[in-house]
Amino acid sequence: MSSVMALEPSVRAAAFQEAGATVFDMLRQSVSLLPLLTAIVLPGHVPSLLNQGTSFNENYVYRDLPPVVNNIPGAIELQDFFERAEWITINADPVVWAPRFTASPLPGMPQKPVLFQMAWGDQTIPNPTVTALVRAANMLDNVRYYRNDIAHSIFPYFPVDPVAFLATLSADPERQSLYRQ
Repeated sequence: MSSVMALEPSVRAAAFQEAGATVFDMLRQSVSLLPLLTAIVLPGHVPSLLNQGTSFNENYVYRDLPPVVNNIPGAIELQDFFERAEWITINADPVVWAPRFTASPLPGMPQKPVLFQMAWGDQTIPNPTVTALVRAANMLDNVRYYRNDIAHSIFPYFPVDPVAFLATLSADPERQSLYRQ
């Protein structure tokens, strides 16, 4: 969707709900999507990239954290795999297109306003992947933050994973009444 926003002149604005980047960062960090990696992608590699039994540890260092010494067997192979996978999927990566919204539009394209919506503790689209997209777009002031942890503590029938709540509200107006009591 971000490529459409950057390339299509008739699309003049957008609101991204729980959009993240890159595809493999989302797969690696998502509680909901992680089984795709551990059950299908990594064990299917020859040799298997599961270096922790049925799971993996790539010794990943998150942004703004100090460097670490890599002492995990198989971590370098995992890091190499993810780097190659990200390069293969780069054209579909929202982070690549995000600067084209306002900071650096393509020639002949206007700047386009974007609203980013994210939820605290999203188990499907992890917060670091959403903030990577927002930083790439240089639109920090255009983020609306839903505190699902607070909503769930007040309304226990709300799903623990906020993506389910947000998707339900946006996809089916009839279901919105389930969350109004």
